Amino acid sequence: MELNFWNMHVLMANAQVNNMIDKVKGSQRLNRSQGKWQGSAPLGYLNRRDEDNKATLILDPVRAPIIQHLFEAFSKGGHTTKTIWLLAKQLGLCSKMKKRKGIPVSKNTVYDILTNPFYYGLMYYDGNWIKHQYEPLINKELFERVQSILTQNGTHNRNNVDENAGKQWPEITINHLDEFDKMVA
Repeated sequence: MELNFWNMHVLMANAQVNNMIDKVKGSQRLNRSQGKWQGSAPLGYLNRRDEDNKATLILDPVRAPIIQHLFEAFSKGGHTTKTIWLLAKQLGLCSKMKKRKGIPVSKNTVYDILTNPFYYGLMYYDGNWIKHQYEPLINKELFERVQSILTQNGTHNRNNVDENAGKQWPEITINHLDEFDKMVA
């Protein structure tokens, strides 16, 4: 008899946990579809609470200007991802991860920054580009110039190896940006 009660309580607890999981996942889907970021903010942004105590992202007063400067410097030409990485180190761009706090960002992180459409105003969710609700760090034209230079230089790949040089970057292209503009208009 006691075993049956125990099993019934376990079953009810499992049902309650599964119900909570479904509600959290549904809430996350809704937030993402509305352009709300879920999780730790990208480098250049900080997680904060607004006046209604809701999670939001704000520009990082230390890292955001450095990231803007990196985009602008790269867009003028004459730079490689390595020289931009060296510039980032010189300007003091450091990781905000707990284990790496205060350590200069890696070359891969700088590349990820230069190719991340979040800084322009887009986020990728469920197979679609969605305009997020946060202040963009850069404008569309600057992002496009950087992507164009990366493609022209053949550096739109992770390792800059010869067999990958010149390939189109699959995650975001000018066509995606044009589709986004039509969607927003």
